[in-house]
Amino acid sequence: MSYNVNLTGALFPNGNKQYENSPDMTGSCVVGGVTYNIGGWFHETPDGRKYVKMRLTVRKPRDGAEQKDA
Repeated sequence: MSYNVNLTGALFPNGNKQYENSPDMTGSCVVGGVTYNIGGWFHETPDGRKYVKMRLTVRKPRDGAEQKDA
């Protein structure tokens, strides 16, 4: 049985945060068969509501390997 990973992802606490502006959380997701890296930063609105601001970047293939479509 094949598992469809499209439109799925996960974030984890960044245990390797080296700089103040490094993401608080990191992970990956798959959208349209393309894998993205996710960086997430904890923020708070002026009225005190907490949220995570995210940035997605296309994951680059390792060692020249082409990315597989999901």
